[in-house]
Amino acid sequence: MWRSAERIALRENATFLITGEALGQVASQTLSNMRSATQAVQLPIVRPLVGLDKQEIEAVAKEIGTYAISTRPGVCCQAVPDRPATRSRLVSILEEESRVDTEAILEDCIRRAIVM
Repeated sequence: MWRSAERIALRENATFLITGEALGQVASQTLSNMRSATQAVQLPIVRPLVGLDKQEIEAVAKEIGTYAISTRPGVCCQAVPDRPATRSRLVSILEEESRVDTEAILEDCIRRAIVM
């Protein structure tokens, strides 16, 4: 996801990525996992909501007009493991990525992306 976001950002002449992540909301949002996932990109990442709770984030989303989009079916990833890792290791991530055609996946994501 970060790689496709970065490619779209560069195409749109953006100089950073911004996200609505909050620390600890889900397994992917531990400090360790946030760091591992974002090592795939070069652009700076801004996380203005990182310290807010779910209700506060929903209030911000409603205020800026993104809440309805975030609640649509299929917006969240359906590939959720039974026991998600909370302390990922970059070497393990790269090993798993080598088993799939990441370039084809990226191209498909970018082709279907809607820039707001």
